[in-house]
Amino acid sequence: MTISTHPAPGHADSRDESPEIFLFARFHARPGNEDALHDAIRTVEAPTRQEPGCLDYQVYRSVRVPGEFVIHSRWRNRAAFDLHASLPHTVAFLATVEALIDHPFAIALTERIQRTDARAPNAATVPERAAPFSTMSLPQSPDVVAPDGSDVRVLLRVPGGSTAHFTLGAGLTARAVTHRTVDEIWYVVAGRGEMWRREGTREETVPLAPGVCLTLPAGTHFQFRAHPLEAVAAIGMTVPPWPGDGEAVAVDGPWIPSASPTPP
Repeated sequence: MTISTHPAPGHADSRDESPEIFLFARFHARPGNEDALHDAIRTVEAPTRQEPGCLDYQVYRSVRVPGEFVIHSRWRNRAAFDLHASLPHTVAFLATVEALIDHPFAIALTERIQRTDARAPNAATVPERAAPFSTMSLPQSPDVVAPDGSDVRVLLRVPGGSTAHFTLGAGLTARAVTHRTVDEIWYVVAGRGEMWRREGTREETVPLAPGVCLTLPAGTHFQFRAHPLEAVAAIGMTVPPWPGDGEAVAVDGPWIPSASPTPP
């Protein structure tokens, strides 16, 4: 299985000057191959994100069709995508998933269409608004307990991401988890604590204090704990938006958890 990178008939091959390219690829697993397909998709994610021409790479799981995944990636131009299609990690990925899916492999290689706003002066081309702007205050009480045991106050979201406020009580240790498909950025707003993270062979523990900002890419194992005398609180941004139950997976961490989590 390969990705065709030839220009369409009748189109000039000016790939270096082409606009940004957006790829959509759908994968539906054969029965019993759901986990293997998920693992294959996650394995190719890291090297793909590191390619200079890759501007964004996101993986989605269908909430309606079991075993269905979608990859959406954004490329600097057609030449950058063509290079991606020829690299060893891409070729190996395609060879692996061919035996795991129950349909012919196909991708949609697209470019963005800007709408023309007739109300704008001179009918200028303007970006499509994804959602109206919103405002809210921090809820007084938690909306839910996270799979790691922290209290969550759900904040606003847009189609590209969601936000929430996390609190872990003084002296508590959260459960160690990893996220299947979402990336997170945390910004600590109150209290003190520690955050442990492991990604492949890289592992570190950093202090948590107001002003600290850190990332939790999908697949990173992480665990945090609060200072014995202070609760720790952070704002988290999740990209894409938090998909719901099953996203967080329990893993082994360095500390014994003491917070009471919801099932992951």
